[in-house]
Amino acid sequence: GEARAAGERERVATERLKQHTDGTDALQARVSAMQGDNARMSAELRMAREEADEAKRSLQDAAAELEVHQGAAGRRQQELLDAKALHRRLQMEEGDKFAKEKEAWESERETLRGHIQTLEANISQASKD
Repeated sequence: GEARAAGERERVATERLKQHTDGTDALQARVSAMQGDNARMSAELRMAREEADEAKRSLQDAAAELEVHQGAAGRRQQELLDAKALHRRLQMEEGDKFAKEKEAWESERETLRGHIQTLEANISQASKD
């Protein structure tokens, strides 16, 4: 009976050891799988960060480009406003010049009319004499 009891205890201990070993192996397999997942996720995170950095750089480049375009557009708009102002000023100067010339011609015409009337009067007087 003693030998059988000892044999039974050994069998139970061996079974427990096998279960423990199987459990340890399963745990190690799970740890390995988790380490693999962790490595994969770290790589994905690194790639996502690189993509985010690239997107940020692209956005900064686009913002800088937009600023340049806006600056150029602002300068073109100012040049256009300056050109319009110059055009108006030239038109006004031309208008003023034309008005002064017209005034001068009218004044000249009046003077000539006066001379003609004087000459006509003189001729009329001379023909009466």
